[in-house]
Amino acid sequence: MSNIIRVPIFPLNTILFPGMTLPLKIFEDRYKKMLNDCILDHSLFGISLIKEGDEVGGSAEFFGVGTIAKIDKIWEVEYGYDIKVVGQEIFRIIEILDQEDYIFAEVELLGSLNEKPYPSEDKISELKLSVEDYLNSINLFQNEWFNNRDISGNTNNLIHFALSRLDSNYFDLQIILEQLSGESRVEKLIKLLKSETRNNQLRFVDEFIGNKSILN
Repeated sequence: MSNIIRVPIFPLNTILFPGMTLPLKIFEDRYKKMLNDCILDHSLFGISLIKEGDEVGGSAEFFGVGTIAKIDKIWEVEYGYDIKVVGQEIFRIIEILDQEDYIFAEVELLGSLNEKPYPSEDKISELKLSVEDYLNSINLFQNEWFNNRDISGNTNNLIHFALSRLDSNYFDLQIILEQLSGESRVEKLIKLLKSETRNNQLRFVDEFIGNKSILN
């Protein structure tokens, strides 16, 4: 596949990463047409996070970096379609070519979640520990403990595992998506995991203990 391709762009109030699945409901006429065109051409489309504006109707400003989506399953329903897509490669929009029916753009493919330069072994170990700490901070509220045997040692799988479980602001996740290498993506991911872990711990103390000084 060429690094430069032309694809429809679907702006959404959500974010898709390579390797992840996303269910979508297609009910607007413009996106039903987009989907039908993709099916006829056996083509892909891009998903970009909305920066400002509404998802339904009108126009929205969206980020220039997103993820290519491949249609995995499709169901025809009363209002249009229910589909499930799988994230492929990350892309950067070069130029908007058409917006008459739906947004169509020329994009540059940037690769997967772990591109060169790769993160060091120390950073991978730190990421694994940060994921474990984050999941245990969530499990505080269920009085459970996370089993770290569920964390894969493979770098790409580890990044995917962390992102699939991270409940964070989409704009924070967009920053991670926009990193150009595995090294920088892992560094940003560790920083976000540590911040969310701290927030969960403070919330737990506030709700159940009341003395935040114990975390200092």
